Amino acid sequence: MIFLQKITLMDSLYQEHKPIIGITQGDINGISYEIILKSLKEYVSIEKLTPVIYGSPKVAAYFKKVFEIEELDLMHVPAVDHIDRNAINIINCTNNKVKVEIGKSTDLAGEAAFDALKASTNDIKMHKLDAIIT
Repeated sequence: MIFLQKITLMDSLYQEHKPIIGITQGDINGISYEIILKSLKEYVSIEKLTPVIYGSPKVAAYFKKVFEIEELDLMHVPAVDHIDRNAINIINCTNNKVKVEIGKSTDLAGEAAFDALKASTNDIKMHKLDAIIT
């Protein structure tokens, strides 16, 4: 009975404040989007947390097609202050001229990864995120 009460208490805490989890895109030419998108599709419950991808909606859309998971809806928001608490959010942190070259190490991919880290780090410093996954 005590165990069930703790679960109920935890569920009510999640309802009051679902954790906001930032997820950085990493190397756009590597496996990061495959891991992010497949994990969000298979393992993440938006009832328990609010995911926020720091990356590129354009790159995410490309990889959704590549991995045939186009049914995964991503809410494009301009900043963490505008997230939908009941959706998978994505904030554009990259130059729109970003180009995916799978398997190649490029300066542009490195810059894109750094920009995502910089934006998510800024948001967690401002207490707008509860955690970051990189």
